[in-house]
Amino acid sequence: MSININGYVNKYQHARKHAFDVRNELDWKLKASLALAFAILTAVAAQVRIYVGSPVPITLQVFTVLLAGVVLGKWWGGISQGMYIGMGTAGLHVFSNFQAGPETLTGVTGGYIFGFLIAAFIIGHVVDTYPKTRKVLPMFGLMFVGIGIIYALGALQLAFILHLTPALTFQYGVTPFIGVDIAKAIGASVVGTAILPKK
Repeated sequence: MSININGYVNKYQHARKHAFDVRNELDWKLKASLALAFAILTAVAAQVRIYVGSPVPITLQVFTVLLAGVVLGKWWGGISQGMYIGMGTAGLHVFSNFQAGPETLTGVTGGYIFGFLIAAFIIGHVVDTYPKTRKVLPMFGLMFVGIGIIYALGALQLAFILHLTPALTFQYGVTPFIGVDIAKAIGASVVGTAILPKK
């Protein structure tokens, strides 16, 4: 019995394009609900933490941030992380180690958290605006742009608070996370390439 591979591929591509169009046409309340869901996912991911020679832990948050941009697109990817920040600032224990309050945002991890918002917004804007970025290699590069934004803001605030030299800033604020974040970028790129239409 022969299998019509092209038929299955065409159905998959059609379903992917249909899902993308539906996502764009959703009522703002449904989009807000999806954004809230990603804010909650970011909060859960914050509690999976490992310390490896830095005052800033490795968490799963970067992965959820990258996915927020890919899945929710422009505006709502960033809004999801704005919701996360708002929840924590309001006193909900959503930050890493179940911390809460504005003091977390002015501490050693605050720059990374603000980076989440900007990274998710930029990723969402790019994948929605430029279809060519939805292929594997451009998507992988875009994920690293997002990670770079998170690193830049996070490391700058870390250096400012702890009065670190540039070398120590890189050692404590970037180096411990690179290997794990490459894996996160690969995972997010695979998901993005799979779910986003190429046109």
